Amino acid sequence: MYLILESIEANNRNVAEAIRRNCDMVNTRKWWREIELEDGRVALDVEDGEGLTDAELETCVDELL
Repeated sequence: MYLILESIEANNRNVAEAIRRNCDMVNTRKWWREIELEDGRVALDVEDGEGLTDAELETCVDELL
């Protein structure tokens, strides 16, 4: 499952998730794998969606086109 966001928003969301999950920010700075899309946005590979808000879950897509 993928959460697609603008580049800066995706980076901030990914870092926030790593912090929320108690990562030390030295070895782990981001939680999800990021995929840059042709239109400049970023898809976060959020796997099963754990940690996402209900609003974020509603905007997720199952496949990247």
